Amino acid sequence: MGTSKIVAGAGVYVIIGLYALGFSAADQAVYNVGRSEAFHDQTRQIAYVGMKFAMGDMGSNSLAALPSGNVSLIGGSVTYTGDRPAGLSASQVRVTSVGTYNGYTVTIVAILWYNGVKWVTQRVYQNPDAAEYSRLS
Repeated sequence: MGTSKIVAGAGVYVIIGLYALGFSAADQAVYNVGRSEAFHDQTRQIAYVGMKFAMGDMGSNSLAALPSGNVSLIGGSVTYTGDRPAGLSASQVRVTSVGTYNGYTVTIVAILWYNGVKWVTQRVYQNPDAAEYSRLS
């Protein structure tokens, strides 16, 4: 009778230990996903800053030269370039901005438009990157 209590008690401790181990693994997984999302969000914000740098380069000049630059900031960097592909009017410029931060890369493409006073954002696209989604698993 005493032995069965010991075996039953040991079984309970094993089950509790497995649950604790499972919770620890789940906590680590949640932490990893959260960290990944935070780095990705920071990278996206850096890419948006590149678009703003491009707008600043063009200023209020409707005939401004196409923007281009590479800037290091906030522990990351951004590279932006402007072009005017076929299909865009003379008052539009496409800016591609690539932000990098802590091993992550986000590319956004913005269409800037000259509204008669200054360059403004008409449309912004973010290029999906399958590598970023694989980090979440």
